[in-house]
Amino acid sequence: MISNFVGKLPPCPAVFRRDKTESMRHKGSISQVNLERNKELLRLYKTAQGIVGSPATVNRVCQIMANLPTRKFYLSETYALKYIKDRINGKKRKFRHENKQTLYNALWTSFLRVQGKKGNEGLSIERLVDITLETPAPIIGLSPTYITNFILRKHLNIRQYSHYDKKNRP
Repeated sequence: MISNFVGKLPPCPAVFRRDKTESMRHKGSISQVNLERNKELLRLYKTAQGIVGSPATVNRVCQIMANLPTRKFYLSETYALKYIKDRINGKKRKFRHENKQTLYNALWTSFLRVQGKKGNEGLSIERLVDITLETPAPIIGLSPTYITNFILRKHLNIRQYSHYDKKNRP
């Protein structure tokens, strides 16, 4: 058996192949979408810093970030499909934050645009939603406060605040 593989590696079992392990997670799951969205937030942060210039506060940069267009809709397939089916049935959902309302309204208009394109006539609603989610979105759909908390929590240098923690400990 070993002589068969002299000079080359044995074939990798399907369980350990990278493409098989990645497909074990649902493609449009919320955890995967959040990871992609977080990368997009970092890209938007750099873009917004360039727009604002210096000196600028994190709050001001995050206000601009909330209104920048993104590469795609960062929504899970499940929630997007549920929203689209509700809109088809005549139910228009209201959201508390205007950015999220704008995002879902843009999802609906993009869905209608994708549905009306030539070649998409016979596709299922699920497939049309998948195509729609890959189109550019006008905004990310998060509030500036949420974005500020994300940036401060995850991606600022925490060491600069270490003296604060030591000083306020009991």
